Amino acid sequence: MEIARRAGVERSVLYRHFGSKSELFRQALTQPFLRFIESWTPPPVDSLLSGLPDALLMRHFVAGLHQQLHEHRHALRFLLFRGDELDPELRAQVVRAIRDGLASIQEGVQANMAARRFPTAHADIAVRAVVSMVVGLVTLPPEVFSSAPDDEAIVLSYVSALVVHGLALAPAGEVARSSP
Repeated sequence: MEIARRAGVERSVLYRHFGSKSELFRQALTQPFLRFIESWTPPPVDSLLSGLPDALLMRHFVAGLHQQLHEHRHALRFLLFRGDELDPELRAQVVRAIRDGLASIQEGVQANMAARRFPTAHADIAVRAVVSMVVGLVTLPPEVFSSAPDDEAIVLSYVSALVVHGLALAPAGEVARSSP
């Protein structure tokens, strides 16, 4: 096992301490990732009403989510690409935590969208799209995109601008933002 080799211990020591590969994964990757999901929430509505321009506010949101997910990218990659290998109880716990975390984000985003006069009918789709974009940025290595810049600041600013301008448009291209 690669983990035992890197830790400089025998495989039997890991199994004696953790009991199983699943328990080792739970302690080493899943638990910190779950703590992150449970503790991370979007900025409160008050801070969003502080007069920051939409683009700057979205940049802070996207950058914060990116930073947090990047810190847990190894667990995130495992969950996305090999999560079906988790024991069912652990997988259910992870799915519940992610679902609860996304619900919290959605609640905050919907309140903030309403306060800024963006349409909120499909805030869930907006959250899903933003989180999906950021998860993609975190989990896919930059080298798979040969022509894309790898400067994180440029990428996050561009994604933020895409989101803000996308939220401001109705599906038919009409401006959907309410008038003040």
